[in-house]
Amino acid sequence: MKRIFTAYCSILVVFCVQVMQAGSQEQKEIKEGEVIKRSFTQSAIYPGTTRDYWIYIPHEYTPNKPACLYVGMDGIPYNAPTVLDSLLAAKEVPVMIGVFVSSGTVFDTNGDVIRFNRSNEFDKMDDTFARFILEELLPDFEKHRASDGRPLRLSKNPNDRMLSGNSSGAICAFTLAWQRPDMFRRVFSAIGTYVPMRGGNEYPPLIRKTEPKPLRIFLQDGTKDTWNPLFGSWYEANVLMESALRFAGYDIAHEWGTGGHDDKHAAAIFPNVMRWLWRDWPEEIKKGISANDMLQRIIDEEEPWEKVDLPFAPQELIANSEGDLFSYNAEGMVFKLDKDGQVTPLSPLPPGEKLRHFLHENKLCIHPFIHLFQEEDTHTALFPNHKLLMQTEMHSHWIYSSVIGDEGKPVYKQRWYWLHNTDNRDIAPVGNICFDTGGNLYAATAMGIQVCDQNGRVRAILTLPSGSITSVCFGGNGLRTLYAVSQGLLYKRKLNASGVTPDMPPIQLPPQGMG
Repeated sequence: MKRIFTAYCSILVVFCVQVMQAGSQEQKEIKEGEVIKRSFTQSAIYPGTTRDYWIYIPHEYTPNKPACLYVGMDGIPYNAPTVLDSLLAAKEVPVMIGVFVSSGTVFDTNGDVIRFNRSNEFDKMDDTFARFILEELLPDFEKHRASDGRPLRLSKNPNDRMLSGNSSGAICAFTLAWQRPDMFRRVFSAIGTYVPMRGGNEYPPLIRKTEPKPLRIFLQDGTKDTWNPLFGSWYEANVLMESALRFAGYDIAHEWGTGGHDDKHAAAIFPNVMRWLWRDWPEEIKKGISANDMLQRIIDEEEPWEKVDLPFAPQELIANSEGDLFSYNAEGMVFKLDKDGQVTPLSPLPPGEKLRHFLHENKLCIHPFIHLFQEEDTHTALFPNHKLLMQTEMHSHWIYSSVIGDEGKPVYKQRWYWLHNTDNRDIAPVGNICFDTGGNLYAATAMGIQVCDQNGRVRAILTLPSGSITSVCFGGNGLRTLYAVSQGLLYKRKLNASGVTPDMPPIQLPPQGMG
């Protein structure tokens, strides 16, 4: 028995040695990437700022295949280079280059700090920091090479790009993807600052109202995260974000712990977060289906936005009851885009004349209220039953509603439609407005087409990756196509809704209730 036991022990020792050797051999196969530190001081978007950023270049990277991109805020988090080395060796994530950026700081001539830019850059909800990354930092990054001379080439596919950040860096990462889903699709948000510092608390309702974007998001926070008497609870804000993202149909995961406002929990789960974010790559991340009833009614999931090729850059859009569109270029030449897609030049706008006046005088789009209260830089629309007149207000997120009285004059004027303005703009210019046959108003705004119910509340928001929308109207066959102007380009999309135009007969429709 003693011999058998001794032999068994010998076999066990040999086995353990072999396992250790195998593990050691496997460990040797993990080859470290390179980290290069750089400084950037030439920002036109954030003038006067200085910031460091770090470039992680994995051993596996070869210039003949553009790498995926990982942009991290506030420097290098979660021991990311070491974790990426390990994940890449195990082939659990694709080859990616990391760009880890700090926020900007302004120094005086003595080298003393006179302004920290972090909150201004990270907490804002507009596209400023996205433009900084895409227009300034990444072009600077592309000038550099690895120490062995390898040029740095990145994939332009948004499916190959991810973002991460902690606290204000987390909301920054989310905002970059939210503003530019055409450039980023994967987000790791840790202890995110979705509180009322610069509007971040508006994200949950905005997510619920906006048509889903093709994003994959992992949220992390802890029950002992910051509670601030001015800004509220970070943890509760993250719970609201998770609920809103799930309602809106996003590919969302989360992990709530018991930690505070630090990155310990995030660092511990980072390897698994990366596996989850990059699972099934290179399969494209698809947008989900929202539980928003307004979106479900008006959106046809099989009909995405399409760019319309035109020989000119359209300005304002107006349609008639036949579905023909009218617009003009920067020189004032008026064009007609008929429902079959044919473009015909008409004649120049007389100096100082509005497009709607031109169409009225030339009998192309006629209605007796076309001239009512048409002030400079404002727009009007007639409710489908012709009993109400709507008018935008300059530099405001309000639209007025007036009752058309017995003598044909507007009375009982009220600020009625309240529009979102969460991109920190001092003024909120509203383009033209139009209605569908359900009595829902569509407004062209900087953050998308905001769709309001009869009681003046935004219920849905349709967006374009190209950004601000300056004009919107229904046109085409049966007025079933929504047209929008963005950045001088025309887009169209078929909806499960039909538009109405001022030259159509009144439509009687039931009210949507008190709300």
